[in-house]
Amino acid sequence: MSAGKAPGKDGIPIEVYKALNGKALQAFHIVLTSIWEEEDMPPELRDASIIALYKNKGAPAACDNYRGISLLSTAGKILTCVILNRLLSSISEQNLPESQCGFQPDCSTIDTVFTVRQMQEKCLEQNLSLYIVFIDLTKAFDTVNRDALWVILSKLGCPAKFVKLIQLFHVDMTGEVLSGGETSDRFNISNGVKQGCVLAPVLFNLFFTQVLRHAVMDLDLGVYIKYRLDGSLFDLRHLTAKTKTTERLILEALFTDDCALMAHQENHLQTIVDRFSTATKL
Repeated sequence: MSAGKAPGKDGIPIEVYKALNGKALQAFHIVLTSIWEEEDMPPELRDASIIALYKNKGAPAACDNYRGISLLSTAGKILTCVILNRLLSSISEQNLPESQCGFQPDCSTIDTVFTVRQMQEKCLEQNLSLYIVFIDLTKAFDTVNRDALWVILSKLGCPAKFVKLIQLFHVDMTGEVLSGGETSDRFNISNGVKQGCVLAPVLFNLFFTQVLRHAVMDLDLGVYIKYRLDGSLFDLRHLTAKTKTTERLILEALFTDDCALMAHQENHLQTIVDRFSTATKL
């Protein structure tokens, strides 16, 4: 974890934990071990304090023009980092498609933009029509169905113990808003993945991928691109050969909750979008 991050309500920054040694470090280890063994999460490690930052656009009086920043307990962050490193990284590697570049190792928006540009170029080269619709989900992280998420994690091979730990960070979670030196009453946060948590992007990616797969699982629509890997990649005449030519179906390009869906025909794309809309209940 990087230094200089704002701590949660307890006011203990990561620098303090990094300086622990001897009996203090052992005591902290005992706390984390007891959470694992007893499956009981202290509210201080679960709950959030929220501050609102103005986006510098639109009317300052409009709530939608502010971004909520969750201040979380550093001890809780350390435990979620352990979960992420021990398990979810391998789970995500096995279950996320190549098309998902959000919060993936060695990936960025550059990869997603490159993919879309390549689709445009290859369709032009191969004289194929291309239709693309770009979708940005509103408040995507806040609208994840938690019950469905737990089922998805189990089906993807996440052991029950880890699913339970992840649940402990979400179930009965509360938040409070800090503004102008005052603190609001606590309120329940019953939907979505935990904002500000290192697990949130990975959990959302796994959830969103399964929703998209379910939406189009019986469709063979999308963009079909031919290619060769025998040294004749850039010679378009060789793409008409019946041997050594591979055809790949590409349906989407993703960056977390930003999605580009594509197809060769407008009505095919509409079918895909309708399925996607039904699956996500847009």
